[in-house]
Amino acid sequence: MIIAYHAIFTTYGTWLPNDPRGSYSKEIYNEQLRVLGRIKYGRQNPVPAKNLLIRFWTAATPRLTRPPFFIDDNIRPIIATGFKKAV
Repeated sequence: MIIAYHAIFTTYGTWLPNDPRGSYSKEIYNEQLRVLGRIKYGRQNPVPAKNLLIRFWTAATPRLTRPPFFIDDNIRPIIATGFKKAV
């Protein structure tokens, strides 16, 4: 009997392959992002300083083809409704 599922999904532009926090990407397909640094495979410990992350995101955001999509308080109920209908 299955009692639960753990669903993980990503949203556009929120965790890039060369994110200083690390990623499980093996390739950077966007040439514009490649100039921001190499892939740091796996979660990085210790977590990079907040000012480094801010600098990375400030440089990365204009290189994306569209704005990053973050799940915020307005989006969460829409996602929850989708899960409710699916279940």
